[in-house]
Amino acid sequence: MTDKTILIKQWIKEYVIQYNLCPFALPSFRDDKINFINYTYHDTESLLEKVFTEAEYLESVSEDKYSNTIIIISGMATSFLEYYDKFLLAEELIEMSNLDRMVQLVSFHPEYLFADTEEDSPRNFTNRSPFPLIQILRKSEIQFARLRYKNLEDIPIQNKITLDSLKSNELYKFTKQQKI
Repeated sequence: MTDKTILIKQWIKEYVIQYNLCPFALPSFRDDKINFINYTYHDTESLLEKVFTEAEYLESVSEDKYSNTIIIISGMATSFLEYYDKFLLAEELIEMSNLDRMVQLVSFHPEYLFADTEEDSPRNFTNRSPFPLIQILRKSEIQFARLRYKNLEDIPIQNKITLDSLKSNELYKFTKQQKI
């Protein structure tokens, strides 16, 4: 296991799960059903190929083995907007290949910025992570979450309350980009 994988697992446990930012993250994490992939960025084409390959792999393996995949991206010295442009291309590729019937992509970045928010808005910290990440979720996992958690639409409201209650140094502690 690489140092980056260890840090991302720590971030999931001590931030995402501890603050209940994603109430259905715990079962996948606890049951070791997250496939962590370390990827060194070379160019956009190779990133898209990696996302496509991992999405196909996730679709091909049993849900008992992996419920989702997190691609930990190294060497991508780009701003959030540059990263997000690449993420949108990955989403387009998944859609064009019809894999969007089975999987959904989620983006995380150390400088994540929702539209119409200030840079230090606590809302941005729901998708801030120590490294750029692309998570590939099975749509069946999302459907299961909809059945299990009756008020999914309340998650963003609860996250806002939670993140507003934290001091900015606590938020940055978990999401500051690491140098490894």
